[in-house]
Amino acid sequence: MSEPADEALAQFVRARGASLMRYGFLLSGNEADAADLLQDALIGLRGKWSRIRQQDAVEAYVRRSMARQYIRIWRRRSGTCAPGWSARTPGTRSGSRSRARCSGPRPATR
Repeated sequence: MSEPADEALAQFVRARGASLMRYGFLLSGNEADAADLLQDALIGLRGKWSRIRQQDAVEAYVRRSMARQYIRIWRRRSGTCAPGWSARTPGTRSGSRSRARCSGPRPATR
């Protein structure tokens, strides 16, 4: 990553970091998990910074990344599907292991 890109990312974090931290807190309910969610999202953002064409979409990207990470963690911890989602069991073959998978509402197509 180039120096101007690093500086642009640092500027974004200075400008929107507090807001994103509050969003992480709303998702997770505590500051430590909120910080972890934000840090993971920013690590992912750093790798994609140069490919983001619409700079006004950066915050939406980070929020979506944080929400998806929180859902993954929530599923692992609870072993169930998120509210509004249904468990579906894939077809099984004899002797194979099966596990219910969560499927949620499909996003609206544009």
